Amino acid sequence: MLGTIKKLWKRIFPPLGVSHGSAPFPDIDKDSLRRELEVVEKAKEEGVKNLPDSHSVRAASYEQTIVQGISKIASDTSQKLTAVLKSHAQTAQLTPVQFDRIALKNAVVSYKTDVEGILVGATPEINASMRRLAQRETELSRFRKTHGLRRHAEYPDSSLLTWAVLAAIMVLESLLNGYFFAQGSASGMLGGFGQAAMISLVNVLLAAAVALLPARLIPHKNIILKLVGVLVTAAYFVVLVVVLLFLTQYRDAFTADPDKALQVAFQNIEAGNWKPSDINSYLFFALTLLFAIGAFVKVLYSDDRYLGYGRMTRKVVAAEELIAGYQDDLSSAIQREKDLCREKIEEFGEKIEFNVNSIHDAVKSHNRLLSHWENFGQHLVACHDALVADYRIANRNARSDTPPDWFKEITPFDMAAYQPQVQECSLPDGLPEHLEEYKDFEARAIEVLSKTHNNMIEEMHALLSLDNYGKVS
Repeated sequence: MLGTIKKLWKRIFPPLGVSHGSAPFPDIDKDSLRRELEVVEKAKEEGVKNLPDSHSVRAASYEQTIVQGISKIASDTSQKLTAVLKSHAQTAQLTPVQFDRIALKNAVVSYKTDVEGILVGATPEINASMRRLAQRETELSRFRKTHGLRRHAEYPDSSLLTWAVLAAIMVLESLLNGYFFAQGSASGMLGGFGQAAMISLVNVLLAAAVALLPARLIPHKNIILKLVGVLVTAAYFVVLVVVLLFLTQYRDAFTADPDKALQVAFQNIEAGNWKPSDINSYLFFALTLLFAIGAFVKVLYSDDRYLGYGRMTRKVVAAEELIAGYQDDLSSAIQREKDLCREKIEEFGEKIEFNVNSIHDAVKSHNRLLSHWENFGQHLVACHDALVADYRIANRNARSDTPPDWFKEITPFDMAAYQPQVQECSLPDGLPEHLEEYKDFEARAIEVLSKTHNNMIEEMHALLSLDNYGKVS
């Protein structure tokens, strides 16, 4: 009989190789049990159906003791496991994940508020600039219509080049004229440069003045202004030639006698002598006239040739550039706010993505842990039911009389009785803030689960070991 039990047990639970102590219930008289079993076997061989009551009671007593021991192991193991898992769940301090939705909402609201503030602050300036631009465009349109202008104004992008060229003309003319007047000066080149600088300054400034105003009247629509412009400009060039011829006479007289140079020059002009006396005077006349014409042309084309057209066009362009500057500043400010808001949203997005992944991993770990617990509970039920079934088979084989009432009342191990403990062992509703804490808790819980399960199997092996009950001959 015990051989049959051992085979069934090994088929269901293979031995682990190590035995820990004895069964957790009172010691059994092995000799008495062996004698009782031998009597039962002999009675079966002889066909005896009714065994002595004392033997039946003794066998049933031992069987009941073993079954109670198995049930106690299952109950104690389940309670210990539940307590350990519950303790680990409390130690892990699992807390629900809290997304800072308020901060995210505040970031979006802050972006909207800041952009509205920027728009409100920039609106008055932009509106004023738009009104100014509209006014100047109206004035320009009226000016073009009044003067019959269909072309766009023509002028250089910057006036700095014009003034730089004029300054260069003055310096170069002063140096050259200083050389021409140096021959008659007691101070040489330095003395001649002083007079030459005065001549160059007057020459350039006078050419610039004529180019700025009278020459710009020539294309004017008004006939009178056009005529004035032509006459004044023509008179300027006539006077320029006459003055330069006088200066050549002055220069010739200056080289001979500086003290009487001015008097001699007037006498030569009155006598009708306009011809220069040497090559230097010719060069002086030609270069001075050339510099005057150069200054005149440069100043004339420094702005549109039609008087006032370039100035009014530049006002419109300046108003447009001002509005464009406001728009660029406004766009940059809004873009900065947008970038800040986008950075905050992306930061929240990364946190949400990380937490979602953590939740998925935690749920998987949670399900695995519950699966381990359910498997252990099912295995515990199977162990208990198998042992009880084996002893029931042994009882039927060893006894021919009707089993006592207490044996009929033995029921399989009911896992439902431990359901409250299973619920207590379940994880809290919240998920861990850090996934590593959950994994540590899961690893510790599974370790305790496996260790307790192995201890239970080893104790059951020890319970059924033939070394404890002896062999049946």
